[in-house]
Amino acid sequence: MARTIKAEKAQKINLMLSQAVTAMRVNERLLCELLRWTDSMTSLIATHEALEYLHHLAAEIHETGTNGPAAENVGEVQAPSPSYPRSASMT
Repeated sequence: MARTIKAEKAQKINLMLSQAVTAMRVNERLLCELLRWTDSMTSLIATHEALEYLHHLAAEIHETGTNGPAAENVGEVQAPSPSYPRSASMT
């Protein structure tokens, strides 16, 4: 026995199907945003840890005094002076 679907019922099924597809697209979009946020948080944490490491390294260098004159701020690291002689054309 063949079953016929009335136009009203087909319209309701079509509406439900389009709502389901829309919900899936929203979930996909939300998931992509969450993944991007997670990557940025990972980058933020890695950057914070790198800055902490540099701060502790600067404190060690400041304490030992092996890098020339001591910096006024512990977080400030002075670049070592170049060991090669500068030529007159570079000045």
